[in-house]
Amino acid sequence: MKARPYKIVDEVYVQCEPSEATHLGLRLPGPLEYRILPVKVKTNEEVKAEKEEKERKAKERERKAEERRKADLASGKKIWDRVWDDGWGGLWDDDWWDNWQGWKPDENWTWNGDIESPSLSPSIVTAVGKHRCHSWITDGKVKFFVDSTHEFAGQTLDLLELDP
Repeated sequence: MKARPYKIVDEVYVQCEPSEATHLGLRLPGPLEYRILPVKVKTNEEVKAEKEEKERKAKERERKAEERRKADLASGKKIWDRVWDDGWGGLWDDDWWDNWQGWKPDENWTWNGDIESPSLSPSIVTAVGKHRCHSWITDGKVKFFVDSTHEFAGQTLDLLELDP
C-alpha cells in the first residue's frame, strides 16, 4: 500500500475506506519522508470534468483579453493606461485564483482514491528547517521539482510502501 486513507474521529486519525477519507498518509523518498495531507476524493471523471471547465474558463479569459486588447489598440490605449483606469483590476478577473494553479488555499488536495497508484493535485511543498521538498504525485510516482533541496531534486521515483 502506497497511500493510507484516514478520517478524523474524536480528534484522532483512524484508518478508513478510501471513499470516507479526509486525510491521506504517504511515504516519500527523501529527508521529509512521512506526510499526512487533507484530501478530497475525486473520481477520474470528476477530475477530467474540472480540467475541462478550467480550460473553458481559460479560453473565455483569453477571448475577453483579446477583445480588450483590440479595443485598446483601436482607441490608442496602452496596457499601463488600462492598469491605471482599472486600478490593477484589468489584470485580474473575479476568478483570479483560477489563474494560480486552479487551487484555493482553503481547499484540500484532490486524490483519485487509489491506494496503490495514488495521484494528487496540486503539487506538494514541504519545508522544515533547511530542507525543502516540492513534488508532484501521479500514478504512484513522485516527481521532485528542481527547487527541492535534497538529492532527489529533478528525479521521478516510486512512492515508498507504507508499513502495515
